Amino acid sequence: MKFKTKRYIVKRKHAFQFAFYGIQELVKESHFRIHVLAAGMVLIMAIVLRINVLEWVFCVLSIGLVLFSEAMNSAIETICDLVMPQRHPMVKRIKDIAAGAVLISSVTAAMVGLIIFVPKLYLWVREFFLLVK
Repeated sequence: MKFKTKRYIVKRKHAFQFAFYGIQELVKESHFRIHVLAAGMVLIMAIVLRINVLEWVFCVLSIGLVLFSEAMNSAIETICDLVMPQRHPMVKRIKDIAAGAVLISSVTAAMVGLIIFVPKLYLWVREFFLLVK
């Protein structure tokens, strides 16, 4: 039993190492870095505007959805480039569909952001101008 437990722990350790290596590779992708930068700005706005717990949940899930879809898009593009380095209509179709998934998740996240932040920004700007008067 002891041997199986140690082997299980070693396997989990390796699984995490591979996952972190994957994240290191992902960070090299310019589009992923852009999404991370946008996520950082959203998180800063969330802190400044003091959003509530439910709004935090929606923001975090939206950010996760966009980062996940960008990761899958990068993986799909890498596989396509490996399998078919030259241009091919089916590879283009696959890449376009994957990019479309990123667009769908990004637009969805933007809509969530607008629903959460626009009313708060409106109140913040209104309050600012009332103080200036």
